[in-house]
Amino acid sequence: MGLRDGPRGPRHHPFTTPIHIVTLILQVRRQRQYGPLRISLFLQRYHQIYVSPPTIQRILKRHRVPRVSLKRHRPGPAAGARSTSPGNRQVDVKHLRPRWRRFYQFTAIDEATRYRVLRVYAHNSIQIGY
Repeated sequence: MGLRDGPRGPRHHPFTTPIHIVTLILQVRRQRQYGPLRISLFLQRYHQIYVSPPTIQRILKRHRVPRVSLKRHRPGPAAGARSTSPGNRQVDVKHLRPRWRRFYQFTAIDEATRYRVLRVYAHNSIQIGY
């Protein structure tokens, strides 16, 4: 019976990233496909937590999360909600001045179907039929 070797590493590291922050980093990566820098900025803005990008990179590497592909679309915050029912229109007016007269170009775009209609009139008001 002699002396036995014990583990050589430290038993507890005082600066280990807490497990709830590690799970939050992995959750953000899974949902949004952000890289370490964007995850760091996201955590600062929405969770008031600062974790440096190299630390996030080490956490992702330790959990064997692959790198973000630059070719794939990364979902971000949703853009403006699109209308699903046809009939909602957006109308733009442009003034045209060929030599001696003024014309008005009206462009109407249906927001649901993205159907576009363009007309040129000599007067500046149109009647929209419903």
